[in-house]
Amino acid sequence: VLNNLGELAESELLSIPKHFPSVVIDQYVIMPNHIHCILGLNAEDGQDQRNGQDQRNGQDQRNGQDRSLRCQL
Repeated sequence: VLNNLGELAESELLSIPKHFPSVVIDQYVIMPNHIHCILGLNAEDGQDQRNGQDQRNGQDQRNGQDRSLRCQL
Protein backbone atom coordinates (compact mmCIF):
# COMPACT_ATOMS: atom_id res chain seq x y z
CA VAL A 1 0.00 0.00 0.00
CA LEU A 2 1.45 3.32 -1.09
CA ASN A 3 1.01 6.63 0.68
CA ASN A 4 0.32 9.86 -1.24
CA LEU A 5 3.97 10.41 -2.13
CA GLY A 6 4.36 6.79 -3.18
CA GLU A 7 1.34 7.10 -5.46
CA LEU A 8 2.81 10.28 -6.95
CA ALA A 9 6.15 8.53 -7.52
CA GLU A 10 4.40 5.59 -9.21
CA SER A 11 2.34 7.91 -11.40
CA GLU A 12 5.43 9.81 -12.53
CA LEU A 13 7.40 6.62 -13.13
CA LEU A 14 4.62 5.15 -15.25
CA SER A 15 4.42 8.36 -17.30
CA ILE A 16 8.04 8.05 -18.50
CA PRO A 17 7.13 6.07 -21.67
CA LYS A 18 4.62 8.79 -22.62
CA HIS A 19 7.46 11.33 -22.66
CA PHE A 20 10.15 8.95 -23.97
CA PRO A 21 8.59 6.40 -26.37
CA SER A 22 11.83 4.42 -26.62
CA VAL A 23 11.67 3.56 -22.89
CA VAL A 24 9.76 0.53 -21.60
CA ILE A 25 9.28 -0.02 -17.87
CA ASP A 26 9.97 -3.71 -17.34
CA GLN A 27 9.62 -3.99 -13.56
CA TYR A 28 9.65 -1.63 -10.61
CA VAL A 29 9.25 -1.51 -6.86
CA ILE A 30 8.65 1.61 -4.79
CA MET A 31 10.45 1.59 -1.45
CA PRO A 32 9.85 4.03 1.44
CA ASN A 33 12.60 6.40 0.31
CA HIS A 34 13.64 5.30 -3.21
CA ILE A 35 12.60 3.35 -6.31
CA HIS A 36 14.07 0.32 -8.06
CA CYS A 37 13.18 -0.12 -11.72
CA ILE A 38 14.33 -2.02 -14.76
CA LEU A 39 13.97 -0.06 -17.98
CA GLY A 40 14.12 -1.33 -21.53
CA LEU A 41 15.75 1.07 -24.00
CA ASN A 42 14.88 0.77 -27.68
CA ALA A 43 15.75 2.92 -30.69
CA GLU A 44 13.64 6.11 -30.95
CA ASP A 45 11.47 4.69 -33.73
CA GLY A 46 11.22 1.24 -32.13
CA GLN A 47 13.60 -0.26 -34.69
CA ASP A 48 16.78 -2.08 -33.76
CA GLN A 49 19.37 -0.11 -35.71
CA ARG A 50 21.63 -3.14 -36.15
CA ASN A 51 19.22 -5.29 -38.13
CA GLY A 52 15.92 -3.41 -38.58
CA GLN A 53 13.92 -5.64 -36.25
CA ASP A 54 10.86 -4.18 -34.56
CA GLN A 55 11.80 -3.76 -30.89
CA ARG A 56 8.77 -1.83 -29.60
CA ASN A 57 7.74 -4.75 -27.43
CA GLY A 58 11.28 -5.99 -26.74
CA GLN A 59 10.80 -9.08 -28.88
CA ASP A 60 12.56 -10.18 -32.03
CA GLN A 61 9.56 -10.52 -34.35
CA ARG A 62 11.10 -13.47 -36.19
CA ASN A 63 11.76 -15.81 -33.28
CA GLY A 64 10.30 -14.18 -30.14
CA GLN A 65 13.65 -13.70 -28.39
CA ASP A 66 14.05 -10.68 -26.13
CA ARG A 67 16.80 -8.58 -27.73
CA SER A 68 16.18 -5.21 -26.12
CA LEU A 69 18.89 -3.41 -24.16
CA ARG A 70 18.29 -3.46 -20.40
CA CYS A 71 19.98 -1.32 -17.78
CA GLN A 72 19.47 -0.88 -14.08
CA LEU A 73 19.46 2.64 -12.65
